[in-house]
Amino acid sequence: MSAEELEKLVKDPDEEVRAKVAADGNLSIGQLRQLAQDESALVRCAIPVNENVTPEVLMLLIEDKEWEARWAVANSQNASIEILRKLVNDEVEPVRTSAQEHINYLSKQKRGNRF
Repeated sequence: MSAEELEKLVKDPDEEVRAKVAADGNLSIGQLRQLAQDESALVRCAIPVNENVTPEVLMLLIEDKEWEARWAVANSQNASIEILRKLVNDEVEPVRTSAQEHINYLSKQKRGNRF
């Protein structure tokens, strides 16, 4: 898909189209940042699964007003332990629990790789 086509999808009026491109699109950092500020929580929740998402964009999302976006970060394979630690004290229990479980999983994985 061309850069022009992706740009059209990023600005599409349909939030489902924007969410799909947020999750699956080969987006630039600027486009991911733009989508992280999208009015739709559906779009913001889709970003953490994008393989090109950066820690900077995930950091924007951990401050999101919608807990579902923070929960999506807590469950993202792209989230580092540093980012997850910021979510362990979240005001919403599912976010806290997911972040802690993800940290435990990554820590266990890291210990397993030492041998």
